[in-house]
Amino acid sequence: MEYSFLMIESNSPCLVIADRVNGRYAIRLADTSGEVFSSAEELLK
Repeated sequence: MEYSFLMIESNSPCLVIADRVNGRYAIRLADTSGEVFSSAEELLK
């Protein structure tokens, strides 16, 4: 699942990816920086 959140501060949306089937867990912030996680539990922390 991918969720996009529009931010007032930026034209780029904040993106949260939680894909258990393909093992993808990541967050991209409005300033396009982000972080990749190895599990859903790490993403929630």
